Amino acid sequence: MFSHQPYLAEINVNFVGVAHTIEGLGTIGAAAKIVSIGDMEETTEDQPDGTGRVYGPSLSVISMSFSRILTNRVSFGITGKFIYERIFEVSASGIAFDAGVIYDPGWNGIKMGMALKDYGPQMKFSGIGFDRTLDDRPVTPKAASFDLPSSLSLGMSYTATKGVNQAMVSGNFINNNYSMDMWQGGFEYTYDNKYCLRAGYNYSSQDKWQYGLTLGGGLSYEFQGTKLTFEYAWADVDVFDANQYFTVKVQF
Repeated sequence: MFSHQPYLAEINVNFVGVAHTIEGLGTIGAAAKIVSIGDMEETTEDQPDGTGRVYGPSLSVISMSFSRILTNRVSFGITGKFIYERIFEVSASGIAFDAGVIYDPGWNGIKMGMALKDYGPQMKFSGIGFDRTLDDRPVTPKAASFDLPSSLSLGMSYTATKGVNQAMVSGNFINNNYSMDMWQGGFEYTYDNKYCLRAGYNYSSQDKWQYGLTLGGGLSYEFQGTKLTFEYAWADVDVFDANQYFTVKVQF
């Protein structure tokens, strides 16, 4: 799977992932997400208009995943992540874990799921970028530690199938340690397992909430045992330009 997202203020998010199912064991996966902030000019206390040096902040997440069907109704998955952030001459690294479970009660297309994301120890920046000279003496301020943006999601979906037509409605509740609770709703229509249309909405009671309506679609094509899927999604953002997602999946 390959995904490209032009985010806010010339920030780009790129993702690549691969997964393989091993009979009798489960599914293993690996992924990388790279967030590119773009070039910025260095400014200092002595040169607030810029030093002439340019740098590009970045955020990288490398992950390994394992999932398994535990019973005919329960599936489980876990992901370990290595996180690396760099801003000019300072950087921070850490680890985090995701875990989730999907339960199918066998009630006419209803499924329920729960996921805990980005759970791990605090991170802290360090590096020569903190070095300063005070009264002709070198000093190095100590950076404060910060928590990861962990969250807990609880979701439910209902899928109805009639011939080549399939429709799914879903709802999701997210509790995040850095923001107010969020509620999400979605609808997906699929025709002949090849053509797909989607719509959703994000709601939060917090002030100046940025996100709302989402729209998207997908197209799948099979050729000599290989299935290609192209997907596009559009997400409304209150202040900035709308977010867009471009995704390609290859299954063989």
